Amino acid sequence: STLTVNREIKANLRRILNHAAGVWEVPGLPRIAWRKLHLAEPKPKIRGDFTAAELAAAIAALPEHWRDFARFAARYGLRLGEMFFPPEAVDVAGARLTIGGRKADDDHAVPLLAEDAAMLAARLGRARAADLDTVWFRELQGGRLKAHSYSGASTALRTAFAASGLRQAKG
Repeated sequence: STLTVNREIKANLRRILNHAAGVWEVPGLPRIAWRKLHLAEPKPKIRGDFTAAELAAAIAALPEHWRDFARFAARYGLRLGEMFFPPEAVDVAGARLTIGGRKADDDHAVPLLAEDAAMLAARLGRARAADLDTVWFRELQGGRLKAHSYSGASTALRTAFAASGLRQAKG
């Protein structure tokens, strides 16, 4: 793809040739207009621009223990940082989730579909029993739970998007 050519081939070739010219003092190397060699890259998509099939492909590329996380984020349009809400933010009886805003008084309530409220209720019970600070976790051998982290989610999602041939905008 053009991303591979630009980021891996062109960038490495540039470093090698610059090194040869500067350190090894190889005579007669031509000056290269690197910007002119840059291939046009597809514009990354932002949340909401993915079709249902593209989103399904990305979720299918995730390990099983990340799939509920990704489906939930996609369904409610939550940013990665908003996904790591504390267990007390989940109101199972009221079928809603309270997401903290960037400012102390900027919280907003997210009404939940019945199936998501049930999924969170099951996760909430297990997370509390394991004394986790999030409802997102995976089960290790022996039944022990390990909480998901922001960096783990970022890596898993980036890998899944790449594996499914999609590119997501940063931010």
